[in-house]
Amino acid sequence: MDSNRGLNFQKELVDISNVILNRNSYPGELLKHTHVLFTELEKINSVESFRHATVDAVILESGKAIDPFSAAHCLIDYCRTTRFMRALYDAVLEAKTRFSKKPIHIFYAGTGPYASLMLPLTTRFSPDEIQFSMVEVHPITFEMLKSTLNTLGFEKYVKNYINQDACTIRLSDYDDVHIIITETMQAALKKEPQVSITHFLAPQLQKGGIFIPEQIHVWAGLIKSTGNSNSGELNGVSREKINRLATLINLDPYSIEDNPIEFAEICIPISNEMKLNYQYLNLYTEIVMFKDNILNICDSGLTMPRQIINFKTANPLIHEVKFQYQINAESTGFNVSFN
Repeated sequence: MDSNRGLNFQKELVDISNVILNRNSYPGELLKHTHVLFTELEKINSVESFRHATVDAVILESGKAIDPFSAAHCLIDYCRTTRFMRALYDAVLEAKTRFSKKPIHIFYAGTGPYASLMLPLTTRFSPDEIQFSMVEVHPITFEMLKSTLNTLGFEKYVKNYINQDACTIRLSDYDDVHIIITETMQAALKKEPQVSITHFLAPQLQKGGIFIPEQIHVWAGLIKSTGNSNSGELNGVSREKINRLATLINLDPYSIEDNPIEFAEICIPISNEMKLNYQYLNLYTEIVMFKDNILNICDSGLTMPRQIINFKTANPLIHEVKFQYQINAESTGFNVSFN
């Protein structure tokens, strides 16, 4: 291990974490410091060589585990990153009040090459207080993860390294898990295995355990054109301007039972009034990570609207749209059909 590089990074991380975990930090400060964090990690273990390389995602039965380059760059989405980091920090504080056993054991499914969500916690807690089980299915990303944490001197925080599909892991094989965190998703829960991981791991969590995120809502809604975009994004339009039609998924880990995953088909009638008064029918995503750590619509790439219908260009004979969430190796996400 290059101890000097690790020590220099640890010093830099203290300043970065002070900004990220401070609820009074301005968005510009958060943006700056997440970019600094990414730049410093890139110096230690670069993913740049994978930008144009043919390193594919790992295709699982539950969805796609993205390549190391894409996984690392998730960090740059500063709202996404900082709110998940704050959620995990708050969850550890809460878990310390709920459980007398130490250390708090955090099961981190889908770490990416840098395990970025854990890093600020190393400036607040000792290895005697928190331990991580690191789960990463992509073999190249997994090796980068181990190398990164070794270089940074953070291997003492790692209880287990697990190169395995999270949807095949039995928590009973490991010591008590107090917190599960997984951020393996895209907007509208497309492509990646967040839904399957949640359904598989959440029922195994012990009583009083914490699952991050606590809720993910995906719903269909109508919006008029803002005049600034042809994508149906909000562009400053308040949430109240969206005509909410139907909830398509409410992913709540605390209410999941250990049963096969099934999703009902949801049908939304399309009226002439909708066609006249609105331009877009979109899918909207909102994420409650833990308590008041929330990603609202358009806060992040994870919560950008997904356009389903542009009424200006759509077939005028459409009278209904059907949604059914499906999980498979090639096309996890909403199957959308029109009549």
